[in-house]
Amino acid sequence: MAVSLRAEGLDYTDRAPVVIEETLDVAAATERVWAAVADTAAWEQWFAGMKSCRYTSPEPIGAGSKRTVQVGALKIDETMLAVDAPSRYAFRIDSTNIPLFAALIEVIDLEATDAGTHVRYRQCLEFRAWAKPFAKWLTPQVQRGLRRGLAGLASHVEARH
Repeated sequence: MAVSLRAEGLDYTDRAPVVIEETLDVAAATERVWAAVADTAAWEQWFAGMKSCRYTSPEPIGAGSKRTVQVGALKIDETMLAVDAPSRYAFRIDSTNIPLFAALIEVIDLEATDAGTHVRYRQCLEFRAWAKPFAKWLTPQVQRGLRRGLAGLASHVEARH
């Protein structure tokens, strides 16, 4: 059974009670990193634990498009907030089958560097009231998953050079 999360926009990055951030430098052109981020099928290859990932909206994909993913046992419905090639990919979690979060948006920013691409991935969230006492344990778990996902992105892109 899907549980709805509070709908938030990109401005939530400035006021979310919990912001989990990971950064990584990838030795590849920003356009190549963007291609891996914008291609939902590629997420299944590079994001650790991603079992499925697909758009449920027709093309063209942009802000307002829908996507459904499964990470481990977590089934998620999302709405794209920004699909700004090749610099920003952001989405809001609309519902999940596990009532852990009250609100959650994810923002991936890509910036070209002399050595390739700097990737900044943020998860801006609020835990549901019942989960807040466990936040000190849950937050590092979420951060570890994000770190593994980014490491997979770098390996995926660099292997396809």
